[in-house]
Amino acid sequence: MELIARRLHIGFKKPFLRKYLIAKGRFRGKEIVLIKPLTYMNDSGTVLSVVLRDTGYDIEDMVVICDQLDLPPGICRLRVKGASGGHNGLASMIRYAGTEKFKRIYIGIGRPLNRRRIIDYVLSDPGKESEDIDRCIERTADAVLMLLYENPQMVMNVFNKKES
Repeated sequence: MELIARRLHIGFKKPFLRKYLIAKGRFRGKEIVLIKPLTYMNDSGTVLSVVLRDTGYDIEDMVVICDQLDLPPGICRLRVKGASGGHNGLASMIRYAGTEKFKRIYIGIGRPLNRRRIIDYVLSDPGKESEDIDRCIERTADAVLMLLYENPQMVMNVFNKKES
């Protein structure tokens, strides 16, 4: 989200008594609102109802960006709905939203090697995979902006293709 904010020359602010940061901007005449929860990732759904009420948007307008252990590093996927797939942050969003019908972009980080604990892996620097993950973050920013003016199926056709 920081990349999208930089591209649009907007900054994050903390609304009074809210547990999230917000940045508002425009892209090709369309409004975009970026939200970064200030909760633990596993509780990110707790701010959902407040964010939707504060912004006036519906759950269908939302795009969640999250990491995904089950995708190799640098592989990204857009989905329009689905279960949490074991991702605790998504499970929290689904629980508080009462639906699985919101768009999400998965950024592949792969699984840890050598029986390394998952929590240690996801909280550490990516190491040799960082170039692939950075490229995926660039593509994710492109996809989020494209979703402002194209339908999700069209964006999936472009975005979900494996890079050559």
